[in-house]
Amino acid sequence: MRAFAETLRHDPMWVRAFVEPELEIRQIERDGKRTLVEGREHPEGLLIKPIGKVLTLTANEALKYGLAAAVTNDLNELQKLLGPGEWRKELEIVAKNTQPARDARRKLFLDANGLPELEAEIAAVQAKGRVQDTALNDLMNKYRAELVQADNERDRQIHNAGKDETLRALAHHQHANLLAFINSRYEPLITAQRAVVNELAENVLALLAAKKKLLDAAPK
Repeated sequence: MRAFAETLRHDPMWVRAFVEPELEIRQIERDGKRTLVEGREHPEGLLIKPIGKVLTLTANEALKYGLAAAVTNDLNELQKLLGPGEWRKELEIVAKNTQPARDARRKLFLDANGLPELEAEIAAVQAKGRVQDTALNDLMNKYRAELVQADNERDRQIHNAGKDETLRALAHHQHANLLAFINSRYEPLITAQRAVVNELAENVLALLAAKKKLLDAAPK
């Protein structure tokens, strides 16, 4: 991007203005020329871009600030303004650099605003989520296995009791007590583990929303 700006004979500070929202940029007169500077160093200068936004300019604003030499909607007039040789040169530069410049500007903006770090954080939280989800599934499987074991033990006792109603009732009573014990042991663990999984899932959704917002804000 910096090289492209210099190729088009523009101050590379313009590139920063288009991609760095945290930067304040002002314009001052230096040696008879309009020059872009960081606002914190020259608060007296003409404000070009405030903190918190990337720069966007209309054609007339570009002309006002010296980024454009002229404004026209007519290609023939533009060719006359540039001259035949310069016209061909500018077309070659634009044709060669427009899309790469846009891509580089977008990447510079995204890198400067933390997309790589955000993607790394998303991947890390997703990995934690998978680990915790596996732990929850393991816990649920153990819980179900103990319930099945309790049911099988009850059925075995009832089978052995035959027609003895006392023993059959005792088997049901013991089964109910065992279920209550199993539930009291597993339900708090499952509830806590499910809360961890849900929290991580919510964190991933929030991070993905932040990534989408950043991508939407990046220059196209």
